[in-house]
Amino acid sequence: MNAYRAISAMTPLMGKALRAFVPTAEELDRGTQYVVDRTLLPYASNVRYRNS
Repeated sequence: MNAYRAISAMTPLMGKALRAFVPTAEELDRGTQYVVDRTLLPYASNVRYRNS
């Protein structure tokens, strides 16, 4: 099995396994800054500061 097929087979399984731990947009706190995959996600005051 090549790497592409292995990744293709594992991706949906990982999504199903992690679904219970991933919040929806409605569950997120607007005043909290989140880090996803070591990427800082913008939040309201951060965006206002950056755009001014």
